[in-house]
Amino acid sequence: PNPCELLNEALRMKVQFDLNKWVIRPEYFNGLNRIAQLMIECPVARVEIQGHTCNIWTEKYNLKLSDMRATEVMNYLVKRGVEAHRFLVRGFGLTMPTASNKTDQGREANRRAEFVRID
Repeated sequence: PNPCELLNEALRMKVQFDLNKWVIRPEYFNGLNRIAQLMIECPVARVEIQGHTCNIWTEKYNLKLSDMRATEVMNYLVKRGVEAHRFLVRGFGLTMPTASNKTDQGREANRRAEFVRID
């Protein structure tokens, strides 16, 4: 398979975050390293990194936190050789939950960064 097709598969991963944190946990390093390598091998690819939060704290704070999460993921990939101009970073705060915010498990699932190909 070509690197661009493999990249599409690799971009399905989600990076989960701890409550009120934007630090990438070590369990995501291998997946992110793979994305970086495939983006280098597929130079036409552009990727939107979307940051998300649960519903704890204010909407304004969550927008900032979600942007910081997406930016942290981008910075990780840039440090591994992918050009920054190939990324669009967007923070969505609590506006796009993937699970219910009524449970701890749901809120944990919502604290994430996701990838979308935009080329």
